[in-house]
Amino acid sequence: MFFQTAFDDPLRFCAWILVVMISIIVHELAHGAMALRLGDDTPRLLGRMTFDPLVHMGALSLLLLVLFGIAFGSMPVDHRKLRGRYAGSWVALAGPAANFALAIVFGLALNALTYFGAGSASPVLVNVAMVLSTGLIVNVLLGLFNLIPIPPLDGYAALAIGSRAFASLTANEFFHRYAFLLLFVLLSTELGSGFYQAVFSVAATLRDLLPFSGA
Repeated sequence: MFFQTAFDDPLRFCAWILVVMISIIVHELAHGAMALRLGDDTPRLLGRMTFDPLVHMGALSLLLLVLFGIAFGSMPVDHRKLRGRYAGSWVALAGPAANFALAIVFGLALNALTYFGAGSASPVLVNVAMVLSTGLIVNVLLGLFNLIPIPPLDGYAALAIGSRAFASLTANEFFHRYAFLLLFVLLSTELGSGFYQAVFSVAATLRDLLPFSGA
């Protein structure tokens, strides 16, 4: 169980908890900000434009995060208020886009740290590098995972709103009820291993493309 990490490696445990919370909050705030920009004031009216993790994640999600290292968040959006045919798609894509932006920030900070601190064996720098690396991986993971076109993920919402053909193709109760469960089953197989390898590959490529990558 992930919670055991709290005793085996407290710093890594705390880093994961903190990074995941920040990343989910930013993800949800991005949904809310895009909704506000496109005409829906629901996020503001319901008091959801805040950095409070309880507001975005809730007690259950925070408990799952502490025990198993996984969590989820939500942002209420009234699609009837949105302006534009593809407004809902832009709202959906704003979350993953925010995670990729955060991944760039973490990756750039990590590159700068390793570049300017090259040769240093300082435990502080090592620990900071671990936190930054965690931030990079978590946000690439969240960005890619949420783009999978399966409900209730953002990738599905973006496609279903933007493409009537896709919405019609997936408009059945079985798909909506069991697709997400099937996804978790598949992620526990070799397909899941391939997905996680893709996450690390994208993270490594991102670091190589950012400044100070020569360290």
